[in-house]
Amino acid sequence: MKNKKIILILFLTFFGLVCFITPTRAATKTKTLSPTRDTYTNSEFSDINYGLNEYLYVGNLSGGDCKSYVQFSKSDLPSSIQDIYLQIDIAYMSGVLHLRIHTTCEDWNESSVTFNNCPTSNYFGHASIMHSGQNKIILVNIDLTTEFPSGSYMTFMLHSLTVDHLYFASEEHNTLEPLTLLVNYRATEYSLPLIIGLVAGIGAAIGVGAIAVLLFVKKKKGRIESN
Repeated sequence: MKNKKIILILFLTFFGLVCFITPTRAATKTKTLSPTRDTYTNSEFSDINYGLNEYLYVGNLSGGDCKSYVQFSKSDLPSSIQDIYLQIDIAYMSGVLHLRIHTTCEDWNESSVTFNNCPTSNYFGHASIMHSGQNKIILVNIDLTTEFPSGSYMTFMLHSLTVDHLYFASEEHNTLEPLTLLVNYRATEYSLPLIIGLVAGIGAAIGVGAIAVLLFVKKKKGRIESN
């Protein structure tokens, strides 16, 4: 009976070691970040705040230069990032738009920012969007070789130098999705054999330890009886 127990424990130990060294799977997952605040400014109406507007405009609108500001919390970013995309659900766009993307680490207030007091920003990247009409979802890749600005938040400013314009929903819109950040990252997934192996290995280790203690006690008891 004892030999059977020892054989069973040794088998569990071997099984646990085999499963433990089974490699884990690194899977690519996507996390969607929603903006913490967003607005736009218009040079034609430079002292007006649009923080409660349901749409954000980029480009030339009625002779004014419109810039959209969308802020995200950096604390929501996962580790091991592979790709980042701005997902823009365009409500309407005219012509061809050469979208310029800037970033800023300066703080700004959604309810008070205007064209006159908007935060300064640095050029980050660009994309050409060739679409006319409505309801178009585009993904703009963010170059990871360029570092994000320091601070707890990151703001993307969307700007265009062309005569055309586009607009998309802000976070205040009741039905349409605002601009979001899609983050692809690597995540380690523990396989079922690994989990079973860990449990079996721990159980086997406890069993081996118990047998070792019993054998030690039995051996010591035998010496005492022989004396």
